[in-house]
Amino acid sequence: MSIINLKYPKYIIIALLKENTTEVVRLKKKPWQKWEIFKYETFESSWPEVIPEVTKGVERKKTAILLLVLRNRYQAHQETYPKVVGEHLENAVQYDLNEIFLSAEDNINFILGKPIETKDNLVVPIFSQTQEQYQLLTGNLEGFLQVCVVPAAQFYPYLGDEVKDCIVLFPMNHRMFEVAIYANGSLRDVFMLEEDNIDYFKTYITSIGIENIVYIGSSELPHFLKGLKIKFLNTDNTLLKRISEYIAKQEVIKGWPQDLLLKPSKIVLGYFLVAILVGIYAIYPMFLSFEHKHLIKQVKVVSQELQKTEKQWKPIERIQKEVEELKTLNNKIEHIKQEVVSPLKVLKILTETTPDDTWISYFKLKKKIIIIRGESGSVANFLEVISKVPAFQEVKLLSPVRKKAKTQKELFNVQIKLK
Repeated sequence: MSIINLKYPKYIIIALLKENTTEVVRLKKKPWQKWEIFKYETFESSWPEVIPEVTKGVERKKTAILLLVLRNRYQAHQETYPKVVGEHLENAVQYDLNEIFLSAEDNINFILGKPIETKDNLVVPIFSQTQEQYQLLTGNLEGFLQVCVVPAAQFYPYLGDEVKDCIVLFPMNHRMFEVAIYANGSLRDVFMLEEDNIDYFKTYITSIGIENIVYIGSSELPHFLKGLKIKFLNTDNTLLKRISEYIAKQEVIKGWPQDLLLKPSKIVLGYFLVAILVGIYAIYPMFLSFEHKHLIKQVKVVSQELQKTEKQWKPIERIQKEVEELKTLNNKIEHIKQEVVSPLKVLKILTETTPDDTWISYFKLKKKIIIIRGESGSVANFLEVISKVPAFQEVKLLSPVRKKAKTQKELFNVQIKLK
């Protein structure tokens, strides 16, 4: 089940899904697009078993549900792309997720973190959830306006200034922790920490150079974390309340499978106010007309004279208009002739130059930019061949070259700029 809706909710249920408990905050909309927290609850049952208790008596058609999940309910990793990918970054990530990381039958929802720039590349944090994981969380939530799933780690920085650039430890149980890495104010990575991988964790934090470690909670640390310099952030059971206060002030929350719309943006509200002003000014002349009837009579006289004049000028104006339209149409045709590139010619060139061990499965031509995807015995050889084509000005990879497990062929995602 994928619950997607573009309407704005009247009520929101925010649930933090822990291992054995579920914390819930309920919000309702007040006048002027403001949200109010009107109830906080803790259920001694895990999700989804607790769903009947949480949703009892709720107006489903007017309510949206926001599920905050820990690292054991989604995936997180980083991918490196060349900076030249530019505006095609999200398409390149989607292509890689579908073609390489998952089987063709599976479906995935993903959120991109803020890209980290290096000299020539972009390191992109990717937080993803399979359709199966989403269904396990939302299988009994039919009828709700929208159900959105979000990593809880996205909201830890809003608990206080000490969580801005640091490593956050959040207890999942007495022996496992969620580890969230923040740098320059953005979430870079999330993984799970147990005693078995404590040595890797110590090596990792040394390599990234972040020494500030914050533990969210008040319980005693396990023995394998002792010896580390850790600051305690005791939220006194107000963690979800503080996160909900931040969420209530936002216009939109990014999540799976679609962003949760909380209230119209300032731009939309601006257009609404402009429409009201336009309406006022449209009605205002009606009031003036009652007090200036003599002006209306003069307008009628002038209008009659104008109509007589228009009858004399209409044939000439019509011809002038037709001439201008023909000139404009001719200019458009000439412009199109210069800009349009024949797809057949491009395909013919690619057919003649593509090696026998290379297959093209995707072709897109927009103006003078071509994007092709496929697989090859040697992507390097294929790029060398098409780079020598006189009609091609520039050839670039949009994604790293990877091998397809089934065929051992190399997958490519290439952009070509025509001369």
